[in-house]
Amino acid sequence: MHKSKLLEIIQVLDEIDYKPLLKFVNSNNKSDGQITLLLKHILKSAPDFEVKRLSKEKTFKIVFPDKKYNDVLMRRCMSRLFQMCEDYVVSSRVLKNKQRRKLELLTFYGEKKLDHHFSTQLRKWKQVEPNETIMDDLFFFREFLVEKEVSMHIFRQQDRTVEPNLQQISNNLDAFYLIHKLKVCCASISYQTLSKKRYELPLLEELLAYLSKNEAKLHPLVQAYYYALMTSKGEEEEKNFYKLKNILFRKEEKFHP
Repeated sequence: MHKSKLLEIIQVLDEIDYKPLLKFVNSNNKSDGQITLLLKHILKSAPDFEVKRLSKEKTFKIVFPDKKYNDVLMRRCMSRLFQMCEDYVVSSRVLKNKQRRKLELLTFYGEKKLDHHFSTQLRKWKQVEPNETIMDDLFFFREFLVEKEVSMHIFRQQDRTVEPNLQQISNNLDAFYLIHKLKVCCASISYQTLSKKRYELPLLEELLAYLSKNEAKLHPLVQAYYYALMTSKGEEEEKNFYKLKNILFRKEEKFHP
């Protein structure tokens, strides 16, 4: 079992995940007791995961005590448990991420046309306290996904008198694109100073012209990446650096660029 995909994924889990993982496997595979035995045996060897103790031959005797060693059977059992471990990772990450959880519920209620639940979930999303909002580079992507769900919900109502939220979708999509375009440009320019690699950055000059013209209208997070790029380019370096510094140290917003 040494260097197997199964052992590798379990080894990188935190110890706090062991019990939830075991519970997850038990609840989702009540008819497959072998993978539960296999998981328990592996977890008993944590955190060292001793190679000799976890050999396939020794493990097989624990999982299939009445059978002669069969490598195909052992590998199939390991494969099933590996799939369950992956399912657990996905499930736990969604549940730990409150915003992702809300978005998944919003999508589900919208698809199932549960209007009351959809409205409740949307209200919860909108009512997040300002000090709980994390302004990272995916902020506008999340907002774009929410507004897109709202737009789809409106279209499903088949009421043409209601505006389908297109302006909000466009604004969030623009901000998301600008942030990531600027971020990639910053990384490219920084890497160019360390290597001979030269990148083609199409639309950069047009983008900078647009940003310069609309600087005051930009969201602070977009401004931050704009000033970072201008600092990297060496254009009015000191002026743009202090503008960037002022944005990053604002108390009313949490920036995690």
